[in-house]
Amino acid sequence: NEIYSNIDLGENVVVFSPEIDFVEISALNTRVYGYGLFTRTDQVNLQENMPTLDKGFINIFLVHAALPPYTDTSPITKEEIAESGFDFIASGHIHIFEGIKKYGDTYAVFPGMPEGRHFKVAECGEKGFLKILIDKNKFETEFIKLRERAHLATDGNREATERIWETLTNLLKN
Repeated sequence: NEIYSNIDLGENVVVFSPEIDFVEISALNTRVYGYGLFTRTDQVNLQENMPTLDKGFINIFLVHAALPPYTDTSPITKEEIAESGFDFIASGHIHIFEGIKKYGDTYAVFPGMPEGRHFKVAECGEKGFLKILIDKNKFETEFIKLRERAHLATDGNREATERIWETLTNLLKN
């Protein structure tokens, strides 16, 4: 939390507290809910802390959580998503794009991360972000790829990997 209090993030950036809260965007008839994690061990029990929603608004929840089998940080279940009452939940934690799902009347997205950082499986594959249009009667998404390159993992052997590396090195020299 200290780092955020020492940096001017601009008036359009909100850093949520560890309690579930919301920011109202009146012009869009939308409430964006979220909570902040300030240490690696912070967790929010979503079942016990789910807010009462005003259904007159589009209700969006930004959450650092994941579906089972990932239970190391604020786990959330399909049933909890379906019963949440939110119109849309955007969840972070797992670095692989897991698609857009619908549980009950709630759309949920597990977007992954916009850029791979290394060659671990979770960092591999196509990376980007989702452009989302949401209102009470419509939900549209478009995946925007950020790079033409992607980190790829393979079960190849060391000899083949060295030949590939040598070929790439030679191509870059020419």
